[in-house]
Amino acid sequence: KPVIVTLFQFLTPFSWEVWLLIIVGGFVSSVLYVVVERDVNFQDLPEGTLWGQIGDAFMLAAFQFTQAGGFQPKTAPGRGIAFTWSFTALLCVSAYTANLASFLIAKDKSGFSITTIDEANEAGARVCHRKGWAIEFFLASKYPRILRVPTDSQAEIWENLRDGKCVAEAMFISTFKTEAPKLSYNPVCEMALTPALPFSSQSGGWYSQSDNGFLCTGLLKDVFQLHISEMVADGR
Repeated sequence: KPVIVTLFQFLTPFSWEVWLLIIVGGFVSSVLYVVVERDVNFQDLPEGTLWGQIGDAFMLAAFQFTQAGGFQPKTAPGRGIAFTWSFTALLCVSAYTANLASFLIAKDKSGFSITTIDEANEAGARVCHRKGWAIEFFLASKYPRILRVPTDSQAEIWENLRDGKCVAEAMFISTFKTEAPKLSYNPVCEMALTPALPFSSQSGGWYSQSDNGFLCTGLLKDVFQLHISEMVADGR
């Protein structure tokens, strides 16, 4: 299923309430800093209007987070305010950095994970397959709880996977290996074989895989693969 990426992904490590508290805390610290440093600290607070000096102090408070600058107090109360805000910034930056990497990685929002065909059967998951192929009858007999989604073409199977209409596709391994590298089917290379394969698929050779659609070699291959897969699943 497509992943969800937003322009403001970098804000996700903190909730909007936390961001609001940080802004309010910076503003309050700036006001207090102006009150105690206004008459003595012309380096941080050049002469000007009160709101202009508060704006300068707020900018220094913001720089404290990026470590590109900060308060340079001249009075004892100013040093206390600067230390308190610096320590708060240290804690916030540490927490933000610890969570940033995981939140910058695009995540699948479906919350649904299938790694084996048995899990798909237990969950009653939707699995795409080709209509009338041997795999359809194999799924119907061995995994009856799976919600089978028959398709008329391979392109439709891949399209359903990209659109989230199916959580998995059931096809022969040789077919998957041939089609997975195609950009038209798997444009961002997000489709892969499940880690634990439920059964092995036997191939009949190049001549059976190159059926032109009018001969019976493809049908024979499907029949052989169906019976061999059933034998392997039964432990024979």
